[in-house]
Amino acid sequence: METLNRQAAIQEEIEKQLTNFKKDGKDRKTVEYMEKRIDALDQYWKEFRKNHDVLQNVLASDHDYFTANNLERTRDFYNKTRTLYQTTLAELAKSSSWTQQGGTGPHSGTSGEAKHEQGASTHLGTTGNNTKIDEMLRKQSSNFRAFLRTLESIDVEELKEKWEYEDALISIKARWKIVDNLHWELDGQLMGSNTEYEETFTQYERKYNDIKKAINNKLWSVAHREKSTPQLLHLAPTQAALQQVQARQKQGKCTWPSKKNGTKYY
Repeated sequence: METLNRQAAIQEEIEKQLTNFKKDGKDRKTVEYMEKRIDALDQYWKEFRKNHDVLQNVLASDHDYFTANNLERTRDFYNKTRTLYQTTLAELAKSSSWTQQGGTGPHSGTSGEAKHEQGASTHLGTTGNNTKIDEMLRKQSSNFRAFLRTLESIDVEELKEKWEYEDALISIKARWKIVDNLHWELDGQLMGSNTEYEETFTQYERKYNDIKKAINNKLWSVAHREKSTPQLLHLAPTQAALQQVQARQKQGKCTWPSKKNGTKYY
């Protein structure tokens, strides 16, 4: 089956992403390069999920494809690889920002454009004394940019399938968790003394809550639609029908991918 073979190929590509990335030279890893890798990885995963939905409708639940837990395995590789890509991108963006600003601040021209588009700043008002708090603020600034990029990559109106909403929700929650964890560390140090940081965090928190609410509303609509849609009754084939299929198989007129004909399974 073409879809099954394609699924195996995509799975292999996703699993190779991490290995190939680690082999890349340091000079090759630029902001633009990382953005392209993230986009390519997302496209692979999107296609894999669509193919999975197709296979659920045509393969038996005890088929090798399902018993091998291919979906869970590939999702783990995807999440692990994407997290590494995003972390690397954030570090590169931070390094690029310091180079452009001469080490005076954590924001660059790129983040300035994002700030204008999203109406939120990533400049957190560091003291310039290179203290522990300043380092934490610089890290949070990088976290904000990474969160902003994740936010910009999600168009709720373009999402259609339930799994797309679920993936978007997982992605946005994972990115925000990093921001929120560091926020409470900073809160213990700043005790509300950095008004600029507090205002910036509040802006991003509002964005997080807004998109989370929008995605959950869409998920509820999809779930409601699925419950209200009449389900087709799947009848077991009769003995006569099975005999006809077996006869056609012997004549070579009816084939199905299997281990015997060389189809690759994981």
